[in-house]
Amino acid sequence: TLAVTVLSIPTPDAAEGTVSTSFDQCGSLVYTVDAVAATGTGTWSKVSGPSGALSYSVNANTSDQDITFPSYGSYVIRWSDDNGSCSGSDDITINLYPDPVASFTASTVCVGDATSFDASGSSVSIGGITNYSWDLDNNGSYETDGGTSSSLSATLGASGTVGLQVTSTGGCTSTTTLAVTVLSIPTPDAAEGTVSTSFDQCGSLVYTVDAVAATGTGTWSKV
Repeated sequence: TLAVTVLSIPTPDAAEGTVSTSFDQCGSLVYTVDAVAATGTGTWSKVSGPSGALSYSVNANTSDQDITFPSYGSYVIRWSDDNGSCSGSDDITINLYPDPVASFTASTVCVGDATSFDASGSSVSIGGITNYSWDLDNNGSYETDGGTSSSLSATLGASGTVGLQVTSTGGCTSTTTLAVTVLSIPTPDAAEGTVSTSFDQCGSLVYTVDAVAATGTGTWSKV
C-alpha cells in the first residue's frame, strides 16, 4: 500500500475582510496590504503599473505589511500562494494619487463691489482638479461650490479670511486660506466742523481750506 497525498488548491485572498478589488489612496506611496496568510509560500508581486520595483517593509512573502511603490499611478499587485504542487493567486488594484496644491488670488475692492477670486494656480501632478469649493465666511465649511470653474465672483461685507478647497482625480483634497481686503468707501469732508458747503470772502484771493484729513490719498481739485 501507499499513502497518496492530494493537496488542496490554495485560494489566496489579497484583501482580507473586503470584497473590493480596487483601492484608492491619496498623498502617499506607502500602502498597507492585508492579505489572508498563505497556506504554503505566499508571495507579493507587481503585475502591472509604472516602472520600478516594489519595496517591502518585511519581505515579499509576508501577507500583512507596508509596500512602497516607485511612483504615483495605478498598479495591479498579486498575492500568490504555492504549497509546492498547487498554487493560486489573487490580484488587487492600487490607485495612488498625489495630493493637489490649492492656491488662489483675490482682488482688493471697495464695500459693495464684488471680489474676483482666481484659483487657476492650483495644480496636481497627475490627473486634474475636479472641484473648487469656497469658504467665504471663514467658518471652516466650504459651502460655496464652484464646480470645475477656477474663478469666482462674490460680494463680501468686510475684510476677512477666505478659504479654498480643491479636489483632484481620486478624490484627493487640499486647502488654503487668504486674507482678503475689502476697503471702506471714504467719506471726505471739505469743510471740517461745519455743515455749510458755500463760503464768502472779501478782499483776498487767498482762501484757507480746512478739510478732514483723508484716510487714503487726499487731493484738492477745481471742479
